[in-house]
Amino acid sequence: MSVIAENIKRFILRQWRGEYIAIFTTLGLLLSVRLLIGLIPFIDNKPVSSLVVAASLAVLIWQIVGNWRCIEKSLKSGDMAIYWGGLAAIITAIVLTLLHTIDLLIGPSPKITMESLRTKPLPSISEDGRTVYLKGTFDFDLNSDLLTLIKQNKSITTVELESNGGLIYAARALAFSIEKNQLNT
Repeated sequence: MSVIAENIKRFILRQWRGEYIAIFTTLGLLLSVRLLIGLIPFIDNKPVSSLVVAASLAVLIWQIVGNWRCIEKSLKSGDMAIYWGGLAAIITAIVLTLLHTIDLLIGPSPKITMESLRTKPLPSISEDGRTVYLKGTFDFDLNSDLLTLIKQNKSITTVELESNGGLIYAARALAFSIEKNQLNT
């Protein structure tokens, strides 16, 4: 076995036995390594993602066992601060691992966009795609809908309006959008 492999094996065993000092074990080998592992992004490949989760859990077990053995040794010396700090670090590492595991297996939450918050459908468009039918009260959603449809359909040339009124400033914004995009009404 090479010298590097031997040193890695010795390092892993010393941590497993809790032979390092408590501050290095808790802050360096438990929390810092756990935070670095938490930086691994979502992988859109279930087998690879599951492999990363399994490796992360194996490292967590190694970290917890080593940290627990280290803080038990410090407990024999009567240092309760190291004991409680180490215990808090173990709980923090477990919570971080749980959150990261969920992120790796489920994936990131969907992005919230204005379209995803939409509660009503977009106004209808003629079959030839040239006319937008804006019906209902003049509000700022109506102007936003028109601008969204213009972005989606470059062939729009006409806006057909049917409304009993609404907000004057919304109507002005709608008129400005119609004029800016050179649409017929």
